[in-house]
Amino acid sequence: MGAKGEKKKELILNTSRDLFIKYGFKNVTMKDIVEKCEISRGGLYLYFQSTSEIFEEILKNEPYFTCRNLRKIVKKDSSISEILGSYLEEQKREILTLYDLKYAKYEYYMSGSNKGSENILKTRFEEEADALSDLIKEGIDRGEFVNDDSVIAAKNILYVCEGLKIASLTSVVSEETVNEQLSYMWGGLLP
Repeated sequence: MGAKGEKKKELILNTSRDLFIKYGFKNVTMKDIVEKCEISRGGLYLYFQSTSEIFEEILKNEPYFTCRNLRKIVKKDSSISEILGSYLEEQKREILTLYDLKYAKYEYYMSGSNKGSENILKTRFEEEADALSDLIKEGIDRGEFVNDDSVIAAKNILYVCEGLKIASLTSVVSEETVNEQLSYMWGGLLP
């Protein structure tokens, strides 16, 4: 694909992302994307066959916490507490942000659109759990944390954060509530 093709694909992904944020996954159609991008239907189908395919590509391009970028951070001699604190601040930002992909992600997952394809959300959860577990284990080894099971602690962090993200879709989750929940999790790690 040439530079012009890459530019058009980027336009489709960026425009679609905005539509998914505004309307959710279920309410965006290929026709909506064609109209918003001001391209032909054939031009869109040259790159993507469905809104699911577009959404999956958007998810693949979203940054997230992985073992690879965790190892880069740890090598910089940061304290594990600082690294985990930065991660939790990013989670807090996502929880409190009204206009992001969390509603569309929830709809996408619940729609069953990912059946038969790679389950990006599940894979991301597992990779994030592994990265957090490695981070917590490193914190235990350095004496910054006390915990007998870094895997359970990592999954607990993810479940609490995901639960707060879903709760933020259905009710107002205050910054105070988020801070309380994140502080409670810290209490289970600190000596």
